[in-house]
Amino acid sequence: MLDQDGNYQSLWFRPLDPLGEAPRLFMEGAREFSWAPQGRAIAVRASQENQVFLVSFPQGEPLAAWTTPGYQYASLATWSPQGEALAVLGYAYGGEQDSALFVLNMPAQGNR
Repeated sequence: MLDQDGNYQSLWFRPLDPLGEAPRLFMEGAREFSWAPQGRAIAVRASQENQVFLVSFPQGEPLAAWTTPGYQYASLATWSPQGEALAVLGYAYGGEQDSALFVLNMPAQGNR
């Protein structure tokens, strides 16, 4: 679940087993997230507008970080079917409304 706090959001999760366990904070400053196909990692666009982080789940350990150079913002697009790459859209607001699709290769750690 996402809990909005001003301009920033936090990513929380609640285990289904045991039932009734309280939600736990997973990451602060999350703006957008996407589960990897295998469920062992989450790609997160955090409060730094053009940065994307790969975080292990449920441990919450950082695995990798990327930026969209030349673009002010990033938006998570989609995972490849096996989780070996993540497509991210880089874009800018202003006079020129250009954008670029970045394909981010995942680290070969088996954590996706």
